[in-house]
Amino acid sequence: MWSKVVESLKPDGSKVPAQQAPTASQQKRKHESPVALDQEYQGVKHAKRHHHSSDETPLNPDVDTRAHGPDRFSPIMPEDPLFDVWYEFYAKVRTVCNLKDIFTVGCYRVGKSSRDGDNPVTVFEYFAQSCNSGSASLDIDGQMVGLLFRGDASTAYFTHITDLVEDIMQSTVAAEVRVRI
Repeated sequence: MWSKVVESLKPDGSKVPAQQAPTASQQKRKHESPVALDQEYQGVKHAKRHHHSSDETPLNPDVDTRAHGPDRFSPIMPEDPLFDVWYEFYAKVRTVCNLKDIFTVGCYRVGKSSRDGDNPVTVFEYFAQSCNSGSASLDIDGQMVGLLFRGDASTAYFTHITDLVEDIMQSTVAAEVRVRI
């Protein structure tokens, strides 16, 4: 977007050299304090410096490594504010949740053990419907915990997010995997 060129006259009638008119953001900044502008400038400098230094190191998958292991439930851990617990969740690439026994998701708050009986439990009687294959499965925090590859009202077949990321990394030899939904 081009700003218009402004010409003006001096008191003696001679022309002032042409200048570009200030943009709206420049006019707004004219009224900002020098301290605020300096803080913003320092922040931009810091962000650029950090960005360049992080480019030299390889990035890890965008998955919490604490969640890897035979007893993992999701990328969210018990010490985090909320996490989900899957009923009959097995640490397999393909997990079967039998919904005839009711599929439950437990919400556990910081400081409480996952084995406490007084934690609130939300029960979803219909976790998966037919035609939901390929949809992302989220926990109550909105974190992606896996991918549904088959489901109906009684049984859901579910691939855990850590297994998906590991498979993608092995297949593509990628240094970084990010899952966006």
